[in-house]
Amino acid sequence: MTGIYSIYAILLLISSVITLYLTYYSWNKRSNPDAFYFSFLMLAVSIWALTGAIEMTTASISTKVFWSQISYLGIVFVGPLWILFTLSYTDYGKWLKRPFIGLLMIVPIIILILVMTNGWHGLIWSTITPSSSQPGSLIIYGHGLGFYVNVAYSYFLMSLGLLLLIKCLIQSPKLYQKQVFLILIAALIPYVANIIYIAQLSPVQGLDLTPFAFTLTGILVALSIFRFKMLDIIPVAYNNLFNRMNSGAIVIDSLKRIVEINQAAENLLKIDKKVIGTNFEENLQQLNQIFPIIKKDSTTKTEIKINNPQVLWLDLQITPLHKQNYQMLGWLITFSDINPRKLAENSLQRSEKDYRDLVDNALVGIYKADQSGSILFANDSIVKMFGYNTKEKIEDMNISSLYKNINDRDIVLKKLNDYGKLEDYEVEMVKKNGSVINILASATKNGETISGMTMDITDKRKAQNEIKKSLQVKDMLLKEIHHRVKNNLMVISSLLSLQSRYIKDEASKSIFKDSQNRARSMALIHELLYQSNDLKRINFGSYINKLTNELFSIYVTDPNNIKLDMDIDDVMLDINTAIPLGLIVNELVSNSMKHAFPNNKQGKIDIKFKLNDGNYSMIISDNGVGFPQDYNIQNSDSLGLKIVNSLTEQIDGEIKIEVSNGTKFIINFKEETYNN
Repeated sequence: MTGIYSIYAILLLISSVITLYLTYYSWNKRSNPDAFYFSFLMLAVSIWALTGAIEMTTASISTKVFWSQISYLGIVFVGPLWILFTLSYTDYGKWLKRPFIGLLMIVPIIILILVMTNGWHGLIWSTITPSSSQPGSLIIYGHGLGFYVNVAYSYFLMSLGLLLLIKCLIQSPKLYQKQVFLILIAALIPYVANIIYIAQLSPVQGLDLTPFAFTLTGILVALSIFRFKMLDIIPVAYNNLFNRMNSGAIVIDSLKRIVEINQAAENLLKIDKKVIGTNFEENLQQLNQIFPIIKKDSTTKTEIKINNPQVLWLDLQITPLHKQNYQMLGWLITFSDINPRKLAENSLQRSEKDYRDLVDNALVGIYKADQSGSILFANDSIVKMFGYNTKEKIEDMNISSLYKNINDRDIVLKKLNDYGKLEDYEVEMVKKNGSVINILASATKNGETISGMTMDITDKRKAQNEIKKSLQVKDMLLKEIHHRVKNNLMVISSLLSLQSRYIKDEASKSIFKDSQNRARSMALIHELLYQSNDLKRINFGSYINKLTNELFSIYVTDPNNIKLDMDIDDVMLDINTAIPLGLIVNELVSNSMKHAFPNNKQGKIDIKFKLNDGNYSMIISDNGVGFPQDYNIQNSDSLGLKIVNSLTEQIDGEIKIEVSNGTKFIINFKEETYNN
């Protein structure tokens, strides 16, 4: 083997090492479809280069032919693997289905069969001739039909891949164009070298330069991988992210030309890709609010409102794009539709305004303070209530300074700490001018804050005090009236008593005495009202006791003859009921004492007065001589009983009389409600 062949063999070996390493590197990243197909492509190239190196180092023709046949294990698959790689790389992955891949592999498999059986038909190599008589010299292969079919098929696939790369180069942003350009150059080098070999323009007769070209291809692809990290961040991923993101995105260069615009931006701004390449400020007037911002060299976030033609709110970010040397490349503008959020914010703002207006216009004072007493919030009513001009003045204060008595503040805090709330607590507080006002306070403790309401009840308290004074005067006047009425009735009673002394007729004298007692019974009621705190009602039980005892002292000459038995409840009765009922008691009790026990006969008088479920019952009975069995109180000629009958009707009651074993009067009634 001559020296030149040794050099060629070494170069091919280097090429195979590089491509084997790329195979290993790519296989470790095989989760990426691009890396998966690229690893097999590099393996095919490595087989081609390695078998070429071995072929050069062997001496016999048969061995060279053998390794040449083995080299086709790589050669026939370079074209199909190249197109699979470029389809994946340029985002045409939808073609990478098993049927399509199987279809691509039909021609390579047929060629492989023809290569291995070339001795029978010569369709791959029609002739095999050493290039010289020197041992180890290269072999010149005469190419048959199968060879040219393989070349045509491989060229077709390579050319198709090159077209895809050229399209990708044109459409890719500048940031990725260098990567795509390097891959394109890497693909063209073996393409050109193979053309030189087939055209027999090789500087050394019979030398196939294609494997050598793949050495450069491997170097350029390695450069693309290590410098641009092709298999880590690839243009396809960029395209997927850029075009499928929900947010609008626009890329402009340093000259403010539109470089790229995604689908979301087209939809939001209602534009199309025709604006690419045009001036940003001239063709996207919707975004004129951000024209001054893009001059900045730092990331900026903002919200803008545009008419498109309807109002549209955008949340927008402008990000400067630099090279590693900080040279300005342009700007990335991303934005999203925030109309729903803005509508919600506006609705919330309106709600807050309505709430604040409601709070500020409330008739009661509303405040919020912390545990130490610092006022965090106060509405307009509380500001006016304490005589201040602005909220700021009162919100700078401590609530403790508003209390007249600081002990009230301690009481309020204790109630809040114990129960969590305070309801209708009345306290005196001090206005700005020093005057004291009465406040009705309610508050709730929420964590470390206290929310409360205050109501100025100073005027109400003054009015209540005036009413109280007025009622006191009224009570005094009513007592005076009752006292005077009682005195007048007692005067009438005394006059009747004096007058009766001059009357000799006992019947007439008795009439005067009965009238005197009637006046005394009414006077007694007014006396009890005068002595009571309630000027409208009296304790009728006490009244009966007192009245019957007075009647007993008047009519019963011998206390041992008649016994009084009283079962009386302490019941409060309105004066309008008490007066007629008192007269009834007077008439019936005095009637029993005068007529039931003639000739000093001994006996008993029972008086009962009960209240049961709103029903009043009064029973006055004696075991005296009684009335005849056919006695009818309704037809009685007695003035006293006529008075009793009339007064019973006046209180809307009913009266019954039982005449067996003495006399029993039963009066049932319900107390009526009287208007004041």
